Amino acid sequence: SLLARVGSHLSLAQSYRSQVAQATRLGEMLEIQSAIGEVLSEALIVQDIHGHVLYLNAAVRKELHGATPSSVQHVMRSIFEGSISELWEGDLSAIAVSDHDLDHEYILKNEKYTNILIKSKPINLGQATRVWLLKDLTHSRELEEKIRLQVQLDSVATFVRGVAHNFNN
Repeated sequence: SLLARVGSHLSLAQSYRSQVAQATRLGEMLEIQSAIGEVLSEALIVQDIHGHVLYLNAAVRKELHGATPSSVQHVMRSIFEGSISELWEGDLSAIAVSDHDLDHEYILKNEKYTNILIKSKPINLGQATRVWLLKDLTHSRELEEKIRLQVQLDSVATFVRGVAHNFNN
């Protein structure tokens, strides 16, 4: 009986080490993915005091397929296929004309993007008054969910093994 309990504890400890190793691998994968970028790598938009676009980086120009939008609102609507309209009418339009920072992850109802990080910061560089940074987090969130489910399944399997082992004794 004592040997069975020790064996059960050793099995649980081994399972815990396995879960820690999986979590470490997930962290490494997310770091690598973060360094490489997502489908929408960090998109950079600079606007003037009137909300007109002064600068778009290559990631934004690629997503727009050569179109030249006049405002940040048009850029976001083009990239996110209209699914950002509700957000623009609420949070984003107010931020665009304020002196407040924005650093928030939004969940969109869109075929291409579901989780998007939008950062915005006011600046004072000549005509430029605000910088916008967009990053797609969809794939990262999907990976995190898969790992979370895997850890839950491993925990249940460990518990079941322990119960079965106790019934054997």
